[in-house]
Amino acid sequence: RPVQQLHLFVKAGPDGESVGDCPFAHSVRMVLEAKGLEYVLSPCAPDGKPQWLVDGYDGKMPCLVHDGEAYTESSHIVDYLNFFFQEPKLAAPMAAAQEATSQFFPALAKYLKNTDESADPDLREALETELTKIDMHLQDLQAQHDTEDLFIAGPTFGISDCALAPKLYHMDVAAKHFKNFQIPTECTALEKYLAKVFAHPAFAKTQYPEDVVLWGWGNARGGV
Repeated sequence: RPVQQLHLFVKAGPDGESVGDCPFAHSVRMVLEAKGLEYVLSPCAPDGKPQWLVDGYDGKMPCLVHDGEAYTESSHIVDYLNFFFQEPKLAAPMAAAQEATSQFFPALAKYLKNTDESADPDLREALETELTKIDMHLQDLQAQHDTEDLFIAGPTFGISDCALAPKLYHMDVAAKHFKNFQIPTECTALEKYLAKVFAHPAFAKTQYPEDVVLWGWGNARGGV
């Protein structure tokens, strides 16, 4: 039986038609790109979602439709794609990488959403702590593999990179714009990783404009 077409529904950008700023949808698109899978991409504005998506799945996106079934939650979609389309293989997540990265995006979101300047120093410090965790993890990997040319789970590009890179992109663009934030200078391993993962075709071919990132966080900040 022929495999039916993959159809991905994602948040739309400010024009209501182009791809929006959701890093979780970006993660799914990176996996699709890395596996060389063809798919239909449908960005949806809040009032432009298909009725079946609203009625059956509370309008949640990203939503992947394949073989007559719909899947929401980016991690579930990625697991499904990795199981159903096993080649080319992507490096599996590793516990140490997940532990090092799990609190980064919550810390970033709190910092970016904050509009009370008096709270910024503590929130900035919390974000820097999470970035240092990632940097230390990368340093440990470098020592294990005797090379600096690594992805987040080792020498091979994988699932964890697809999850992390879109979030780092948001930090690189939005934290710089709204908070004049820079990665701590001592996080040299993280800086090298950033350059490497941003140059990977799976990221480069699915990247959306910086203005879209700023639009999303501007809304989250209440337009401030």
